[in-house]
Amino acid sequence: MAGGDLDGDVYMVLWDESVLKYLTKDKIQKPAIVKTKEADPKKLPKEKEISKHLEYYFKNDILGMLQNLHDGLCDQRGPDGPMEPRCKELGQLISNQVDFAKHGVCTDKEEYDELKKLLKHWPDFMEKNDTEIPTR
Repeated sequence: MAGGDLDGDVYMVLWDESVLKYLTKDKIQKPAIVKTKEADPKKLPKEKEISKHLEYYFKNDILGMLQNLHDGLCDQRGPDGPMEPRCKELGQLISNQVDFAKHGVCTDKEEYDELKKLLKHWPDFMEKNDTEIPTR
């Protein structure tokens, strides 16, 4: 679990002795020890760089919008909605967007623009006006 950040990472905890008996010490790896260096003050980002990064992040952080779109499309498609290919495609875009703050790669508008056109109305439980279909 080292390095996990609980943003969708999957863990499994085993207590079942019938499974644990097959896990021997030679099959379990010790955690990696990463040595870090002290930050070089000359290489720290300048104030202007940080503000540009924050501006980029706030302009491109669309996780909430994608999640709402996914909820709406899945509900619109019915009980099997989450299993439909277009909803799965949107789920993958959401998964990529979850780590946007870490890697800086955001979802392109072209990747979800067609999916937005599929949403005809918001589900009742979202308490949204249908004129609020996501645009960006």
